Amino acid sequence: CYNHHTGRRFEYQYKSKSTRQLKLKYMKNKLLLSIVIILFLATGNGFSQVAVTLLHNGVMQVFYGTQPFLSVYNAASSGDTIYLPSFNFSAGQPTSIDKRITVVGTGHYPDSTLATRQTIISGFTLQAGSDKSSFEGLTINGNIAFATDIKIDSVTIRRNKINGNVGFSGSNTSTECAGIQIY
Repeated sequence: CYNHHTGRRFEYQYKSKSTRQLKLKYMKNKLLLSIVIILFLATGNGFSQVAVTLLHNGVMQVFYGTQPFLSVYNAASSGDTIYLPSFNFSAGQPTSIDKRITVVGTGHYPDSTLATRQTIISGFTLQAGSDKSSFEGLTINGNIAFATDIKIDSVTIRRNKINGNVGFSGSNTSTECAGIQIY
C-alpha cells in the first residue's frame, strides 16, 4: 500500500480471525473475573474487616480485629457512643454493660435495611454504672436483663428488634429502676 501524503510505502497486515477471537475471549474472561471479585468484596464475604467506631470526647476512633465491638467497649469511657455497622456481633461482644454508653446500629427493619443489612448482637445484662445508657437500631438475639438488686435509671432501648425478653429481677424492695424506656 502507498501513503499519498507521505509518499512512503507500508504494509497492512490483516490479523487472522482466530487471533481476534482469542483476544476477545481473553478480554471477556478477564472482565467476568473482575466483576466476580468486585461482587465478592462488596458483599462483605471477602477479606474486608469489620470497622466499629468509638466517639469519645468528639474524637472518632475506628477499631478492627476479630472482636471489634468488645475492643471498643473495653476502650470506651462512660458517656461514649459506639457505632456498629451491619454485622453479626453475637460472638465477641460485651455480655455485661457497666458504664453509661450509647450503642447505635444500622437498624433492624427488613424493608429499610436491604442495603445496609442489620446489626445483630446477643442479649446482655445491665449492671451498676449503666445508668443513662441507650441502645438503638439493633437486632438483639437474647434477653436484656437488669442486674439483680441494683438500681439502674434512665436506660433507653429504642427502635430495636428484641428476640428475647427484657427482665427485671430482685428481692430488695427498696431498689427500683426508674426512667426505663423501651419503644
